[in-house]
Amino acid sequence: MFTCALGNPQASVEQLAADYGLSTSTSFPFPSATQNTQDTQKLLVQNWSLGKGVIQTNPNNLAFVTDPFPTKPVAIGTTKNLGKSVLQVTYPRGSYSSETGGAQFYNLWNATAGSRFQTMMVSYEVAFDNYFDWVKGGKLPGLRGSTKSNLGGCSSTKASATNDCFSIRLMWRNSGNAEIYASIPTSNEFCNQPGVSCASDATSLQRGSFGFAGGQYVLCSIAYEIGVDDYRWNRITLLIRLNDPQTANGNIQV
Repeated sequence: MFTCALGNPQASVEQLAADYGLSTSTSFPFPSATQNTQDTQKLLVQNWSLGKGVIQTNPNNLAFVTDPFPTKPVAIGTTKNLGKSVLQVTYPRGSYSSETGGAQFYNLWNATAGSRFQTMMVSYEVAFDNYFDWVKGGKLPGLRGSTKSNLGGCSSTKASATNDCFSIRLMWRNSGNAEIYASIPTSNEFCNQPGVSCASDATSLQRGSFGFAGGQYVLCSIAYEIGVDDYRWNRITLLIRLNDPQTANGNIQV
């Protein structure tokens, strides 16, 4: 059964990694100054370990810009951005799909000798403009994996129908609600659990039990006691632990 719970809300990403015995890490560089979209694309391709060395969709929607909320860091476990730029992702007015708004690319894990991992964690910060229109929803970064070296064929539909790959991301929904958007193998028993909604292409986990609203980060229906304008940046940390063969002990935590 999946539950939504806070572990240590004051813990840094480094402390969380240590708590779960994650000794291998990687990070991606940000420029100290702003960059136009063309220079942004060059930096991402050269320094962000992109799959196949390309940005899959809408590279012109990406640019490194001045932090719009430099004095409004996340409420827990970090400090304010010290002069660095941030990656802006644009959703043009009227956009409604991955082809019309946002952007998509894959980062490859910085490992050597074909290393395999039973547990992985990704952490990043995200902010939404004051008048960002949530509409029906949108996807945020997550983790994917496969028993094969080539992840290019691991689509959401395939991940849900087979046992050789998975894709787990976060989504925002209407009114800033959020969910775990998981493309994983399922069973009737799993799909009948509370907080689980299975579809043909993906599974929704804990929709509405956490989310983003008005500069305030709400996790597990617990709102930190901060003013509406106190914080704009939200830190997301997603932990995935694979199950052992023939044992239902996999774990997804946000």
